[in-house]
Amino acid sequence: MVLCELKQQLDELLALSDGYAYCNQEVGRLACVQGQQEAELTALHTSIEAQNQKLLASTLARVQKEGAIRKGLEQHQQKLVAQDGQAEVLKQQLAASNLARESLSTTVTTALKKLALATSTQAQRVDSVEERLASLVERQRECEVQPPPGWATYLERNAVSLVALAVAVFTLGLNLLG
Repeated sequence: MVLCELKQQLDELLALSDGYAYCNQEVGRLACVQGQQEAELTALHTSIEAQNQKLLASTLARVQKEGAIRKGLEQHQQKLVAQDGQAEVLKQQLAASNLARESLSTTVTTALKKLALATSTQAQRVDSVEERLASLVERQRECEVQPPPGWATYLERNAVSLVALAVAVFTLGLNLLG
């Protein structure tokens, strides 16, 4: 009976040791996943910045082009005002320019909405990663607080059982000899 109890306790200690090793393995794996996510996050930030730069450059070029078109249209309008027959053509060009400007404004607004959505999504991913990291740190602390099982711990936990076993063996020896 005592040997069965000792075997059961030894099995429990081995299971605890396996659990501790598993925790350490999971901490390592989660650290690797964290590194990968940080790399993805960095790449995503770089991509967003590149897209922002492209969008700004494109918008600036369109605004400059629109300014040049508007200036040209104003010059043409002044010339056409002097010529009665060509005033209607200028109005049509101006209407087309306004339509193009509205289209450009819509495009820029859509691009800014997409950028805001991407930024929001990125912020959510960052929050998620931070929560996972906090969880991992807490798990690591829990694993570090638990002392690894060893013979000293085993003897300390089972001192009474071991003394009782020694007394029983001694008594059995006396009974056999005497």
